[in-house]
Amino acid sequence: MVKRMNRLQRKLPGNIQANRYATSHDFCRIFRDNLASLYLLSLLLTGDQSKAEHCFTAALEECRYAKQVFRDWAYVWAKAALARNAIAELQPRPGRVGSFLAASFAAGDSELLNQGAFELRSVLALPHFVRFVFVLSVLEQYSKHDCSLLLGCSFDEIQSAHIRALELIASAGQSAPRRDSIPQIFR
Repeated sequence: MVKRMNRLQRKLPGNIQANRYATSHDFCRIFRDNLASLYLLSLLLTGDQSKAEHCFTAALEECRYAKQVFRDWAYVWAKAALARNAIAELQPRPGRVGSFLAASFAAGDSELLNQGAFELRSVLALPHFVRFVFVLSVLEQYSKHDCSLLLGCSFDEIQSAHIRALELIASAGQSAPRRDSIPQIFR
């Protein structure tokens, strides 16, 4: 009996170690439980329903076969997989970003979000690269350095696109109905 207990105890640390990593079942559960938010992220990145569906399923497949992703990081890994697949699908590149806003506006972009000063269609109307930068840096809160690595461009190009996105969304927000005029149930 003692020998058997010792054998079981020797196996225990390995099992504890294995339980730290996400399994394909864990990823399927994450995609099922967070279907709306993960699909919305995919849609915001791609700007197109069919491409969003393609990126969503590709990310799910990528995650299902991921090895040694900590279980606690599985949701973050799933969102990163969506971003990687959307980037691979659309290959957004910086272009001409137009005029710049004052630096004080860029510093206050979190206030813009807190006031609900943008709509989904404003984000979807952004040019590909500018939309990617906005979604990743503002909505997903990636650092500008991480965005430049993901998108394969310079920090300055990310900064310019970030400012341009805020400028375009702010101008679209000025023509949109005031938040006060929208019934509470839709806010």
